[in-house]
Amino acid sequence: MTVKHSKKVKVRIWAAFASYLFLTGCGGESSDSPQAQTPPAPPLPAPATVSASDGTSADAVHIRWTPVDAAEGYLVYARWQADADYTLLGEVSESEFLDSGASQQTRQYAVRAVGEDKQPGLWSEPDYGHLALSAACATAPEAGEGVQQLGQLKRGFERPRVVAFDDDGFMYVGDDRNLTNGEWRIVRLNHDLYSVAIWVGTGRLLAMTNSSSGMSFLIQNELYQRELLRLNDDCTSEVIAGAAAGMPGGAYTDLAVGGDVQNDRFYMARHAAGNSNIVTFDTGTDEGSRQWPVITHSSGPPSKVESIAVDAQDDNRLYVADARRGQILELRLDGDNDTIEVVNARDFPMAETEPAVSWQMMDLVADAGSLFLAARSDQGDTTLMYFPDGLDGEVDVQDIGSGFRNRVTEIDMHPISRHLYMVDDRNSSLYICEAPAYTCSAEIPGGSLVTMVQDTSGSIYMAYAYPGYISKLDRQGNHVVDYLLPENLTYISDMKIKGDRLYLLTGENIGLDPRSWLLEVKTDFSESSISEVPPADTNAGFAASLVPGEEDIFVSVFKASAEDDFAIDIYGIESMTGEFDFLSSLADPGYILIPGPLAISPDNILYFTVESFPVFGHEWSLYIAKYDLANESWLPSEFFDGVIGSRIGPLRIDSDNHLIYLVSNPDDFAVFNLVRQNLSAGERTEVAFDYPFDVYSMMLGSGGEVLYFYNRTDHSLYRMPYPPAP
Repeated sequence: MTVKHSKKVKVRIWAAFASYLFLTGCGGESSDSPQAQTPPAPPLPAPATVSASDGTSADAVHIRWTPVDAAEGYLVYARWQADADYTLLGEVSESEFLDSGASQQTRQYAVRAVGEDKQPGLWSEPDYGHLALSAACATAPEAGEGVQQLGQLKRGFERPRVVAFDDDGFMYVGDDRNLTNGEWRIVRLNHDLYSVAIWVGTGRLLAMTNSSSGMSFLIQNELYQRELLRLNDDCTSEVIAGAAAGMPGGAYTDLAVGGDVQNDRFYMARHAAGNSNIVTFDTGTDEGSRQWPVITHSSGPPSKVESIAVDAQDDNRLYVADARRGQILELRLDGDNDTIEVVNARDFPMAETEPAVSWQMMDLVADAGSLFLAARSDQGDTTLMYFPDGLDGEVDVQDIGSGFRNRVTEIDMHPISRHLYMVDDRNSSLYICEAPAYTCSAEIPGGSLVTMVQDTSGSIYMAYAYPGYISKLDRQGNHVVDYLLPENLTYISDMKIKGDRLYLLTGENIGLDPRSWLLEVKTDFSESSISEVPPADTNAGFAASLVPGEEDIFVSVFKASAEDDFAIDIYGIESMTGEFDFLSSLADPGYILIPGPLAISPDNILYFTVESFPVFGHEWSLYIAKYDLANESWLPSEFFDGVIGSRIGPLRIDSDNHLIYLVSNPDDFAVFNLVRQNLSAGERTEVAFDYPFDVYSMMLGSGGEVLYFYNRTDHSLYRMPYPPAP
């Protein structure tokens, strides 16, 4: 066995651009040469930034590109697969082309410039395009009078758990969106990473795969039973098989599909009573589920490491990664006789090169005789193993990350580009390992929105918690650019704006002693500076929220000790010197206090939400705390009635000295109240909204006349006039 181990530093990029250099030269030519030879002119460079429309029209795909100097025209090509030959669609003189012969199936488009000599130039990088999907269901709810949808945000997933592709190359990302009530959510994304359909349901996602009848997936339902479901075009889902159809119980870890065009045969990896086996379900018969043993372990309590991954090369051949056994198996199946044969087996490669480290095989993908296996170690290292010639050939091992900074749980292959996509559920991201070398570098971040702010020009900045990045939009809500945190910073807990500066609380939650940092970034992302907050010698805990004042920046810090002593500390940071000043502490012995967003009024009073519950017991309260900076004293708090899980949205203070915030009930996030409280006169008004929204963040526009809010239901940004009509 040969193992090639190549260390690779993770580089976060959005796209890979190819550049070409042509070196030409002419040697000396004697005066009596019978014929002077003119060297051929170098080919024209490739057109840059080729862009094909993704479902924006039902009539044609619109392809655009950057013009090439000295080009007389352009040749436009398309193909269905990354390894297929391109077909010439036509020649044009301008830098755009309409493909009226396109379909809803995805194609790759490429362009070559043609020079004066009529010779085609270099190939452009391809881009995907397709017609509008007639069967796609609407993702935008009825917003109500006065509410305008600015547009959908890119990357409509938050905490990805599974990923899969259909035959047209559309990506499906599933996540456990709300762990408190077990809600799953699957988003269908086009190649520009905007969602074209959304499915939701109750249960915990386990695995997902494409089949001839549609995208199918495994869940654990609210009764802790396993069910196999299929997505429908109208954004509903239906149960294919479950306990009622005879599906055995047990812990299911992966899903694959074989079969022919008439029916699907599903293969489900399962643990039960100390045994590992494959459960099959054939949609073309009435036999229900049949259990085919794979590897039977000794009886007794289950092993600590039990994950099994499975993928089908064809209808009678499976590859299984058995983490408990530490082997990759090739199986031959005889469906008529319910028999199984292990035709090939290979020990986990890293067991030989690093025998002292415990490794867990997470997922695998089989493709035309090649294998890809993702694994992670008990040391926090994540690797991708590539077997280009199957189990008997060499293996290339690539390091994806180390030190518990990521956790790859699921992989799948794009059917057109053949790129590999990997779910990193620790950082809420997807890695891209590009064919044919399968080097993993590009990353598609997801993440939950923390907050958003707007500058005086109208640009909007969206801060996402994990993996920690800012998405900049123009005033119409169109995506402009993303800013990723510096290396080793993995999350954002809050962000505010003052002038042309963004202030972020960020940090790295790796290890037993996480630290928080204050990151100052110019709004054009050209400059940044960073300082630790609070200072390391204070041992004060996790920085939760911040707000800039006229001169200082104020920070709330959640502090906990081994003696169950919890408090919220308030610090001031001098803008000019960066010096910290401890101001005060809010504590309630025996209670855990969770600080929320900070706001500051013109008369220098700090406001922030507090969620309080006892270390032992079931009491719960929610209130707004107030600290008078001028008098260095706490003012009476304002308590709210509500059930556990109620939310008070981000606190904002408008130009008329009104404190505004959202209050929602966890039993129905579509019903919420906008509270507008006059801090000078003490008057308080509430406007009730009953929209099909899950409002998760709110922002007062820089001009003070527009209120923006983010809707998790369709991953979109909305705005309404402010103040709203009662």
